[in-house]
Amino acid sequence: MYEKLNMLEEAQNLYQELLSRFFEALNVPGKVDESERGEVLRKDLRILIKSLEINKDIESGKRKLLQHLLLAQEEILSKSPELKEFFENRKKKLSMVKDINRDPNDDFKTFVSEENIKFDEQGYMILDLEKNSSAWEPFKEEFFTARDLYTAYCLSSKDIAAALSCKITSVEWMVMADMPPGQILLSQANLGSLFYLQAEKLEADLNQLEQKKSKESNQELDMGTYIKAVRFVRKNRDLCLERAQKCYDSVIAFAKRNRKIRFHVKDQLDPSIAQSIALSTYGMGVLSLHEGVLAKAEKLFKDSITMAKETEFNELLAEAEKELEKTTVLKAAKKEGLN
Repeated sequence: MYEKLNMLEEAQNLYQELLSRFFEALNVPGKVDESERGEVLRKDLRILIKSLEINKDIESGKRKLLQHLLLAQEEILSKSPELKEFFENRKKKLSMVKDINRDPNDDFKTFVSEENIKFDEQGYMILDLEKNSSAWEPFKEEFFTARDLYTAYCLSSKDIAAALSCKITSVEWMVMADMPPGQILLSQANLGSLFYLQAEKLEADLNQLEQKKSKESNQELDMGTYIKAVRFVRKNRDLCLERAQKCYDSVIAFAKRNRKIRFHVKDQLDPSIAQSIALSTYGMGVLSLHEGVLAKAEKLFKDSITMAKETEFNELLAEAEKELEKTTVLKAAKKEGLN
């Protein structure tokens, strides 16, 4: 009611009061009956999401999200041996990493595969009913929406590394939680975009290192440290570009191998499937443009524009048209230079 009256401060105060009460009740042993905890957590996350729609303080929003997400995660872990094992294996992997320059996720794998996404007899993607996802119920939709919000808040505060880490875990958990296949595909495509953003940041770091070298004399600059820093940043940039391509490739290849999902695109039964293919096609175009392969980039941007129009994916449409225009200008300049 407060929101409808545009009394946003009053609405936010009410949301915070409710969130405090839910959080306190869920943290006091025995205060909420075991059979009702899932439903109370669902309400808690719904109010949290609603409050963040009118929140203007990014850091405050991140803290609240983290606080309530950790509470939900503890609940899931207490009910899911599969996830407990996942966390234990990840801790072991991190403890085995001795070289600080080595990425603990060097064995990065994409999650879009026939092993993780099931089909019915007609070839339509379906939920894997054999997978036990009861630990995530009844709040799994709200849980992943809140995690997506946390990723968005990290991006808003320019913390791309945190956004990337959150998204990698989210996609893996979505598979474990048996989320709708279209959402898994779209999250995988979005993960590719985050890897590319991180690669862009590392590219900027490389430029800064080069500028520092050009400004300082050889006496002032420790060349050994400089060379190590450049190699480290360059390696991580290349790794991010490689992983972005893996993410996009996995979605596009999956769509090609399972052509019947095109029926879903046509019928608009799940727009996220079509959007994931459009976003991945656009992403491959961006990577091709980055590599200077202009003809390939142009084709991919045109394909993504067509798909974005079909699904009314307007945000992507605007970006793809902008990148296509940039590619056309570069092609013309290149042609003129050859003449």
